[in-house]
Order: sequence, then structure tokens, then C-alpha cells
Amino acid sequence: MQLNVIWFMHILLGGVVLGFFPATTALFATTRRWLKGGLEEPIYDGYHRYYKAHFWKTNAIGWIYTSIGVFLALDLYLVTQLKGI
Repeated sequence: MQLNVIWFMHILLGGVVLGFFPATTALFATTRRWLKGGLEEPIYDGYHRYYKAHFWKTNAIGWIYTSIGVFLALDLYLVTQLKGI
């Protein structure tokens, strides 16, 4: 539950629009670290370090993928609206 609260706080810290992708990436990185046995490091320190280090890179990748997804969804919608083909 503590990790979910940290995730939500970092989404708000990034201004919601710019905070979602880095916060989610840091969430998965923290979970991956736990699965590899890194339970001794404090949650917030590792999470915030990863969030700050990868902020712009994850935003760029996230928005590129989102743009591609919106384009494909719009394209699929427009193709289904064509009649007579």
C-alpha cells in the first residue's frame, strides 16, 4: 500500500500529465528490485532516485507509444466507418 501512495504522490508531483509515465516506470522498477532480493533499501529513496533519473526518457517513450496507439485507434475507427468497400 505504501508503494501505491508513493506512486500517486509522484504522479501529482509530475503534474499528472508528465508524471504518469515516470511514476509507473519507477513502480515497476521498484517491484523488479524486490523480486531480485533488494528488500534492504528504503522504498522511497530507490523509487525517487529512479523517478528523477528517468523522468524525461520515460515521458518521451510513453508519449510516443500513446500517440501511436491513438493514431491506430483513430485509423481503425475511420476504416470501420467506410461503406461500400
